[in-house]
Amino acid sequence: EHDPLHSVVRQASGGLWHMAKIEGAYREAVVGGLLRGMPQPKLPHRDRDRAIEHEYEAIFGSANARVGQVDYFRDDRVLHFCLSELFRAVDTNNMDYISWESFVIYLIDATTKGMSESGDVAIREYEPNEVQRPDCIPSARELRYLPKLRRYLLLGDDSNSDVVRLADPLTFRVAHHYLPGETPTPVRVFCAEHISDYNFIATSASDLKTRLYNVETCKLLHAFPNEFTQVVLRWSGKRKHLYSGSRAGPVTVLGLNPVGPSSRVLLRMRHHHGAVTAVELLEPEDRTITAAEDGLICVCDVDGSLLKELRGHKAAVNCLSYSRHQNILISSGVEAEPFVWVTDVPRARPLLLTDANHSHLGTILTVHAVPYTPQVLSFDSKGMLKVWDIRNMKCVQSLYCEEIQSKKQLHDLQWQSMCYVDTAKAVVAVGNKKLYSFSYSSGVKVRRKDTATDRPVVAALYHERTNTILTASGCDVRFWDAPTGKIVRVLLQVTSDEITCMCLSSEFQRFYLGSMDGAFQIHEYPSGNLVARHVFLSSVVNLTLCTMTHHLGDPRTSAAALRQRSL
Repeated sequence: EHDPLHSVVRQASGGLWHMAKIEGAYREAVVGGLLRGMPQPKLPHRDRDRAIEHEYEAIFGSANARVGQVDYFRDDRVLHFCLSELFRAVDTNNMDYISWESFVIYLIDATTKGMSESGDVAIREYEPNEVQRPDCIPSARELRYLPKLRRYLLLGDDSNSDVVRLADPLTFRVAHHYLPGETPTPVRVFCAEHISDYNFIATSASDLKTRLYNVETCKLLHAFPNEFTQVVLRWSGKRKHLYSGSRAGPVTVLGLNPVGPSSRVLLRMRHHHGAVTAVELLEPEDRTITAAEDGLICVCDVDGSLLKELRGHKAAVNCLSYSRHQNILISSGVEAEPFVWVTDVPRARPLLLTDANHSHLGTILTVHAVPYTPQVLSFDSKGMLKVWDIRNMKCVQSLYCEEIQSKKQLHDLQWQSMCYVDTAKAVVAVGNKKLYSFSYSSGVKVRRKDTATDRPVVAALYHERTNTILTASGCDVRFWDAPTGKIVRVLLQVTSDEITCMCLSSEFQRFYLGSMDGAFQIHEYPSGNLVARHVFLSSVVNLTLCTMTHHLGDPRTSAAALRQRSL
């Protein structure tokens, strides 16, 4: 009881079980032989996952379970199912045995996963850098960063055919360029990929050919035909396979031989009925996630068999990004919000990243989950970059590549691509013959209290008696001197969530606040002391003070009635 490790494990368990129950469940599972005494057949993980999903639906999918009328921990079947899955999660080496120490370490690691790697408790701001106009940008329509080469990969137009370029990340001078060679007609390059294990650059073009180039010499090494136009290329370093997504729907897995070089088809996955738009490889889990214009996201096994379909997008899916730190999948489509999927949950339903104040203005081109952080980036065709905190599903920053001054300018804007540079913690975007970059700030931005905030001002009220103006933005309230415009008083973090509305009492002695989390607060003016607080089930969107008036000649009018107010 006095061992500090017990308190750590109790906290790590999330408060579901007391320490004695955890230790008792462990001993029942391992020492008592609940798991070891029962036959545990060695199943392939694909079949095991299907069996788990069937068992999960049988246990937690009943009508009583959905309304909370099942006591899971008194059911031996549920207990055995949960302990079996917990046992498999701890027994990573398939030894069919776990110790109490390894069980405790697993609990602690699972709870504190990624905290030491992330280093970011609060997400800091991105700051815009100087706009650049390098020579290779005007024709660029796609931009990627290759960490192994420390180069930018750009797809763009040349005089006759498309060209693939590698550019220096600092100067953006072109270091290498790869041409499709002599072709009777102009060739359009749809995609390119760096094959890091063999130091090749692979491209796919409109002439139904996939080409392999030497990175250093830019020499064409090999070209092989395809049945359909290939629009996505991804290289798996673990499996040494090249994944190629076609415009017709199939995803082809190719094996490459660096001697020659040569290629051969290993597998074709036919789960889509539209052009493949994204392929995401989960190499430690031996999973492949594909997306297409048919609106489906397919989770496939290493042998190409379909494990799960994720449905939620109304039309084409444009991009995928998997966060290993948070164990979630981010997708974007024609909708104005990125989708968040927990792929391990049977019959997963998407969660939406929404921002009521500043939603995306165009189609979301790219989403990216920043490794080892809770950050998710989304970039649309009108040049808006949004930074999301996946822990609370809220937008923490919205940035524009260009200031939009008219509807015509908004219509003419057409940004092409965005990429994230891990080493520099920077975001780079291309479009409108320009290059924009945003750098992650080195520290928390310190603001003076006598300056305005950059958060949207949701309310501004004039206080007649003191000749001051009250403004509400974020979770703060500021008092301004009306004649001079100088700050008089700042009340920081008045509410626990963003303020949505504010109003003054008729006597100007109190002000009322409503917030996003449903809180309604009454504060004294000008001290800001909290008088009362009420919490509603949904957000408070508007406050209106209603004053009851009576004729003084009416005999029913009393002093109490004259003072009566309602909100």
